[in-house]
Amino acid sequence: MNHTMIPQANHDELARQNFVKSFRNYLFGKMRNDLKLVYQETVKPQFEKENQRSPKDRYEIRREMQQQPSYKWYSSCKRITQEMMWESVITTVERQLPNLVECAKDREKPLGTLTLNPELKIPTYQTAVDIHCMPGGYNSEYTQDDVAAGAIYDLGVYVAMRNPKSLRDVRGQTVIHKFLKQQYPNFQPGKILDMGCTVGANTLPYVDAYPNAEVYGIDLAPAILRYSHARAESLGKRVHFSQQNAEKTNFPDESGRFSRWATKSISSVMIP
Repeated sequence: MNHTMIPQANHDELARQNFVKSFRNYLFGKMRNDLKLVYQETVKPQFEKENQRSPKDRYEIRREMQQQPSYKWYSSCKRITQEMMWESVITTVERQLPNLVECAKDREKPLGTLTLNPELKIPTYQTAVDIHCMPGGYNSEYTQDDVAAGAIYDLGVYVAMRNPKSLRDVRGQTVIHKFLKQQYPNFQPGKILDMGCTVGANTLPYVDAYPNAEVYGIDLAPAILRYSHARAESLGKRVHFSQQNAEKTNFPDESGRFSRWATKSISSVMIP
């Protein structure tokens, strides 16, 4: 996480964030393993006894598991830790926000570009809920040239991933090195487009993997994009970020042949 845009926690903030990490480790380790035993030793045998068959899909399994106190407790803890995660990093971001905003402003000779569209209509499905329980969602702006949403997201997911050395680019690295480089060793794209790039964590690996390609990242949230642009610049990666809706981009029709892979966000490679 060694880049100038990542907010730095003080002693007390770091203690809270480390507690959340430990809580999540316990939750997704021991508690989740215990639930597997509850299903295998109690829920599944009882279902088979009553129905003379095994559960046919995850919906039936979930209905049965929801009756178990241990599953209810696990679900409550999962929601609580998600809220705690964001709360633990918001304090860090708020304390440093003026400095982060200043740090994110364009350098004299930027490597990449940032293009925002104030007229872009943000879909209701992006504004009606706080996605992943992140307070204010991805599209909130609190000050001029705001980067808060991006900083909160970046630091929050870092806490969630529980890896102190990670740039959280494992999905991008996996697509590149476990698929593209192995299945298509001669593949040399001219342009690469990451749709729904958020802070660009999984966009940046393409810069190094395909140094001759132009790399683009689009998203809806302006504060996220300001942060992602500054983050890429601080890491020395040339990426062209722009505020666009993936449902209808401003790239010309027939400007590329698209191939898609199932990553958490939709990643597309445009080949001239």
